[in-house]
Amino acid sequence: TRITAILLSVLCLAVLLTGCVRTELGVVLEKDGTGTVTTTVAIEEDAYNMIKQNGSDPFEGRETKKVTYDDTAYISCSDATEKLSYEELENHLKAVRLDASDETSPLLFRDVSIDKSSGLFYSSYSFQAQTAVQESTEESGRSVNDTYKFFVTVTMPGSITQTRGGTADGNTVTFEVQDLTQENDMAVYADFNHIGVIIAIVMALILILGAVIFFGRKKGQRE
Repeated sequence: TRITAILLSVLCLAVLLTGCVRTELGVVLEKDGTGTVTTTVAIEEDAYNMIKQNGSDPFEGRETKKVTYDDTAYISCSDATEKLSYEELENHLKAVRLDASDETSPLLFRDVSIDKSSGLFYSSYSFQAQTAVQESTEESGRSVNDTYKFFVTVTMPGSITQTRGGTADGNTVTFEVQDLTQENDMAVYADFNHIGVIIAIVMALILILGAVIFFGRKKGQRE
């Protein structure tokens, strides 16, 4: 995304200073088979101010906001894709790198699968992903786990029926990847009931039943 090209090329400085970079990918799936991905990068406020004092602004020219995570203040900036098909979302996520400034760094995801299965009475949706192993940063020699805090949130178009590796809140599941040096599995499944179709079928059956009874009575009266 646009934000990664602008932001992450200077995040190395923040890493060397404090190792306080928080990245979140917010995936929102719609029931029509489209969705969006929002990338949010946040730097601890103290580190962000230190970077600015040194003459650089990681978020220069972009809208920022102050947020708090675990009682720590961060300065964050977000950027969202346009609406994409599920297949395009898969390809987008498969191309994401934790350090987008380094094209030789490992891809973030080893695999991503987003599916929709439709029936007459309900549709089922699934999001499955597996992270790839990330390497320690060469500059500091520290583990990526000391440098990055990484989260994925997935908002489904229906009621959550099952999740693996995440915490559900309503129809949104949050995955906190605590160890980027190993593969991590994440999955969420949801169903969307076609209430309108069910009601229409029930009403049609009631009308048919009513018609059968009505004409049956008229026929009996004639006889």
